Amino acid sequence: MLQQDDHKVVVDFDPLHLLELIDTLQRLGLSYHFEDENKRTLVRIYNKNTNNHNNYKQKQESLYAVALKFRLLRHHGYDIPAKETFSCFKDEKRSFKLSCLGDDCKGILALSEAAYLLVEGESNIFLDAINSTTTYLKEYVVKHNNNENNDGYLCTLVTHALELPLHWRMQRLETRWFTDVCKSRPNTKSFLLELAKLDFNIMQATRQEDLKYVSKMNSDRFGNVHCFYDVFVGIKMNSARIALCMYQFGDGHGVQENTEDCVLSLLIDPIP
Repeated sequence: MLQQDDHKVVVDFDPLHLLELIDTLQRLGLSYHFEDENKRTLVRIYNKNTNNHNNYKQKQESLYAVALKFRLLRHHGYDIPAKETFSCFKDEKRSFKLSCLGDDCKGILALSEAAYLLVEGESNIFLDAINSTTTYLKEYVVKHNNNENNDGYLCTLVTHALELPLHWRMQRLETRWFTDVCKSRPNTKSFLLELAKLDFNIMQATRQEDLKYVSKMNSDRFGNVHCFYDVFVGIKMNSARIALCMYQFGDGHGVQENTEDCVLSLLIDPIP
């Protein structure tokens, strides 16, 4: 029932709403339940974006919407150009105009996360974005961390992003953290959290059973290995004796036949 309710949510087509939903499903570890819906949604958004060759539409979109769209499309392997996507947010010097964005921490955080999905040849585009957004976000945390009227959820996301970018994190560990954080998130659908908790517990139980099976199989495989210890020791000792024989008789002054007989006797009929 929970999964059916979530499928109904994915059907709607408000681009920003769906991008946020896809991002939430990914961070909650639920996206594999909705692969077909997510793929269809991203294809529609990508086609709509590529068919719009000028930046008129993007100028009407917020930095948050553009950066979130860029990050998700890049994450799923779509070829979305960085230069054209963010050109309307740059000044004459091709630097990001963060000062003109005011207190849009949500958009700057989205830009910071998107900047880490650069590809070869884009370091000059995003290096400035990473440096400037990091400075801004650090100042935001200092300014709003002790403010009772601040957005606690947003501050938590900013602090988390400054520790390590989302793109570099392990998904299952991120899922555990994000599930707890979503409890303080405004407008979070309760059935999503319930499904995320249920799915996480099922996956954890499955992996624990797999670990028990592998551990038992490993124990059964090597449990009686001590019975081979004497054989291994004997081989090592005879290898040392072979080396000694080669040193004594195989230095160019001995008889070759005697050396061969001595070595073969060690391999075929080891010395007791």
